[in-house]
Amino acid sequence: MPSPRITPLARSRIGAAANVLARAFFDDPLTTFTLPDEQRRIVALPRLMRAAVTNGLDSGTVHATRGDTRGVALWLPPDDHDGSAYNPNGDLIRARIARALGADGWERMQFVRQILGDHLDADISRPVWHLTLLGVDPDYQGGGLGTQILAPILTRADGEGLACYLETFKVTNLAFYGKRGFEVLAEGAIPGGGPPYWTMLRNPAL
Repeated sequence: MPSPRITPLARSRIGAAANVLARAFFDDPLTTFTLPDEQRRIVALPRLMRAAVTNGLDSGTVHATRGDTRGVALWLPPDDHDGSAYNPNGDLIRARIARALGADGWERMQFVRQILGDHLDADISRPVWHLTLLGVDPDYQGGGLGTQILAPILTRADGEGLACYLETFKVTNLAFYGKRGFEVLAEGAIPGGGPPYWTMLRNPAL
């Protein structure tokens, strides 16, 4: 089969992208820590991802496979690598996320965000492209889609002479990202029985 074309995500495809990310992250360690009840996760995760994709379009860059939306990548740009830039829809998006997660899930997510934010502040003192989500539909994983979806921003970052940064909660992702030029900066575990995590940086190719 020919390789799918990777394009910026249209707003009309937010729902499709959210569903793909919900399937891709259903068993992710961060997801199960934030939403430990499986039945609640089934309902809440698509709503959470819809808010995340909307925020990605408002504040950053979202790429996906064209047409059938088998994979999605969300990036924050170099002038907002920690997600702190003003977004006129930010309060509404946060409210949607809080409703999707419930009080306990929202508290866990804020706790994790604080820890990761502290790492970002400590690790990075220069503009970077920040990969916040990369997900491929489970039915299509292992076929190279993740690499293809990353390619537009990795190529752009190389051309701009900028690094790329990410966090992951799955040890199996270290090899995947390592093959794409990322190296581990820091590792730890979320206190209180939370999952392990790694921060990774990819310097621009010469």
